[in-house]
Formats: sequence, structure tokens, C-alpha cells
Amino acid sequence: MELFKSFSLAILVGFISGGLFILERKLSFLIVIYEKSTEAHERSMTEAEKLTAAYNQHVTRSNQQNHECPPGWKKHMKRCYFFSRQTGSWAEAGSYCRNFNAKLAEPKDEAEFVFIRNTIKSRIRVNNEYYLGGTDICYEGEWIWASTMEPITNAHWSPGEPNNYFLKENCMTVLLNGLWNDISCETSLPFVCEIA
Repeated sequence: MELFKSFSLAILVGFISGGLFILERKLSFLIVIYEKSTEAHERSMTEAEKLTAAYNQHVTRSNQQNHECPPGWKKHMKRCYFFSRQTGSWAEAGSYCRNFNAKLAEPKDEAEFVFIRNTIKSRIRVNNEYYLGGTDICYEGEWIWASTMEPITNAHWSPGEPNNYFLKENCMTVLLNGLWNDISCETSLPFVCEIA
């Protein structure tokens, strides 16, 4: 009888071990399938994002040829401006603008400066400031327009600015009063895009 119990126990352990091995293989297979489906989903999302960006650029180019602005953008002279409600870092804001074949706004002349200032003053207050396309991230104190690397010559800084507070303010914003401020590029703020 003892021999029969030992033999039955050995068969049972073998059966359980074999079953665990099969379960382990099935689990490994399911993990591989899950990973592959996740990768495919990520690829398809990336492709969808690329298609959306391409469509947006096509619409933007068509509108530019007809001197029209995309829906939700404001026209000023031959340029279109978008005043965001969403927020992001300076880099994220620039990336958002590029999705529309645009850039962070660079008010290089007095007319652009006045238009942006007046539009911001008339908007519902989303935040106290909006990102523009100016930076001194390359060389401290040498402010340039990011899209062209041209020095900023028409400065409209708020009194005492730029001050590089805590040695980490390298990105330009426009305050609600229309004057400029320097701020940390990681601060989450709304922004102004420009299509030339």
C-alpha cells in the first residue's frame, strides 16, 4: 500500500509539475502576445499622430496660400496666431506649434508686439503669462529668436527683467500687461503660436 501511495504521489507531483510547466509556457506565450500587441498599438498610434500632423500641415499650407488662418487662429496682417488654452513646457509648446507648421510667436516688430499684447489683454485669463519664441538657453543673457537664432533687438521687457531668477530662467513669456518676462523653460504655461 505504501508503495502505491508513493507511486501515486510521484505521479501526482509529476502531473502538477507538468501542468505548471504548461501553464508557465502558456503564460510566457500570453506575455509575448501582449507585448507584440502593445508594440503594434504604439506603432499605430505613432502612425496616427504622423498622419494627423501631415494633415494639419497640408491644411496650414493651403490656408497660407489663400492667406487664411486655420480654425481657431487669429489673423494679423499676413500672419496667423494661435493663443492656447492648454499648457506645457516651452519645448512642448514649440512642438505643439510645429504640428501646425508654425513656431512659437516671435514679435519682431512693433505691430506684432501690439497685436499680441492687445489680444492677450482681451482674453479670458487662462494664466498670467504665455510662452513666446525667445530664449537665452545657448548663452546666458544673449536673447535670440529660437527659429532663426537672430538676436532680439526690439526688447519689451518688464522692468527688472530678464533677471534669470535662481539662475534657471531661459525662456521668454509675455505677461498680461504685454511686457516680456524670463521664466524656467519647464514651467507649464499656455503659449502663442505663429504662422508666417
